[in-house]
Amino acid sequence: MLSKREEQILALCAVGLSAKEIADKKNISPETARKTISNIKLKTGFQKSTELAAFYYCRLMDVDFKEFRKQVLSIILLFLIYIMEISCNQIENYTRRARIIYRTEARVKRKI
Repeated sequence: MLSKREEQILALCAVGLSAKEIADKKNISPETARKTISNIKLKTGFQKSTELAAFYYCRLMDVDFKEFRKQVLSIILLFLIYIMEISCNQIENYTRRARIIYRTEARVKRKI
């Protein structure tokens, strides 16, 4: 799928090097490095460098990237649901506490 040169540039991109740094390491022009990264993105179907890095490391560890993405998204969604549940409980407890304080103050005023 990827040529040998693209594999080498993907590896450098995966460790976080910029196109200019990759160009310096491979003794090519920065424009060539950018064009090669663009070609890699076209061939793999990814748009972000972080996706390329995840794709590269999944290939290294022989993990199915699509399955990995599903698992990561599931974990993120569960985390967000958990956070929302906590915040809703805090709001509910706050409003309950506010109602109790309001009623208590109303009773005190009636007694006065």
